[in-house]
Amino acid sequence: GEFLHASFDALDTQIAILDAGGVIIECNHAWRQFVRHAEVGFENEQRPTFYGVVDHGVYRGNDAEALSEAVRSIVAGQDVCHDAEHSVYLDGHFRDFHVRVKPLPPSANGAAIVVQCDVSDVRTNERALVESKEPAETLASALETSQKAVELAVNGGNLGLWYWDVNTGYFELNRDWLVALGHENADLGADIDSFRDLLHPDDRVLWTAADAASLAVEEPYDRQFRLRRADGTYAGTQALGRENARRGDAAPVALAGSFLDIDARKNAELRDTGMAKIIEESVNEVFVVDATTWRFIEVIRGARENLGLPLKELSKLTPADIIPEYDLEQLCKLVGP
Repeated sequence: GEFLHASFDALDTQIAILDAGGVIIECNHAWRQFVRHAEVGFENEQRPTFYGVVDHGVYRGNDAEALSEAVRSIVAGQDVCHDAEHSVYLDGHFRDFHVRVKPLPPSANGAAIVVQCDVSDVRTNERALVESKEPAETLASALETSQKAVELAVNGGNLGLWYWDVNTGYFELNRDWLVALGHENADLGADIDSFRDLLHPDDRVLWTAADAASLAVEEPYDRQFRLRRADGTYAGTQALGRENARRGDAAPVALAGSFLDIDARKNAELRDTGMAKIIEESVNEVFVVDATTWRFIEVIRGARENLGLPLKELSKLTPADIIPEYDLEQLCKLVGP
């Protein structure tokens, strides 16, 4: 429970859990900071609602109406997801926020989870898609414990949580992230060296005591690296976190945060730029692969039909899987330096 609470509150991603009436029954530190900067003034309200945040004018114009309707539809069981960007008035400026609303299981009394992050800076920087990253109180009657609320938040936000005691080397990562990499029976052994064995050899300068010591006070732990899948390929991953404990100006004693799947983000970026449409309509057989993992990102319709495989299946393969006379190393030499 303590690990999940620390990780949940360490996330920069703003998370709020609502009951069927839209009442905010659980939220993390980043969400509380969000409403404080928005000057909503919930300090004296015992049961603030998400609709109150919207009605306060935090979300701009038509965005506010669309978001309220989406949340009402989801908590009523009439819709399964709301995933969109909304304009938010914060600290005297309008900013772009990516907002995702999903229903929680029936066992959670029909509540919903709101996960949002500020993407203004990355939108300015060539419209790149990067999800930002940030003690929860006991859930009301809708949930039995706040630990359950944190677990629901993690699942709803598709986050991997980690905790690292730098002094002792103790490391904990939620098991779902390992399963997603195909390591069904993997056991990290609760130490940082076991985790570092999964890193690409070129990335093993990270996740060391020296790496942690390089963090200035209040500086976030923001690292990109590659984690080995069970099939031997690598998944692009980003760690976002912050110090959980520090003694004065010394190096951090412990760090906690989340993992993001960068491969999924790259796919979204490709589609956002309209590249997928151009590829799909090409008269040639066009294949687009990830530069790190060599897995297919896009394959035009004609090529998919010739291979007899849908894009979902092709996204698990590399060119070496469809050109048997070459292995992946030979193909890499042919394609690039």
